[in-house]
Amino acid sequence: MMTIRRLLPIFGIILLLSGCIPNEFTVENHTGEDAKEAEDLIKKDDRIKGAATLFHDDHLIVGIRVKTFDRFNKRKIAKELEKKLTEIYPISRC
Repeated sequence: MMTIRRLLPIFGIILLLSGCIPNEFTVENHTGEDAKEAEDLIKKDDRIKGAATLFHDDHLIVGIRVKTFDRFNKRKIAKELEKKLTEIYPISRC
């Protein structure tokens, strides 16, 4: 029978390994736009460790997750990314 002393290190290792989740970049496209350029642009930026991108009608919505010490510059990173994405995908006007 396993005792608490033997189970505690096993639970600790499992807890540590569960925190090592890979970077996630998801793109959901509901339009005819080519989303590959946006995906490449976001993945190429070393400061971003995860992002969710949604193309819907004439809207592009991006949520980013930045690395630990880059979180202090998150607004600057978001503005730079927004500028680059609006160059690639201009807003259609009615």
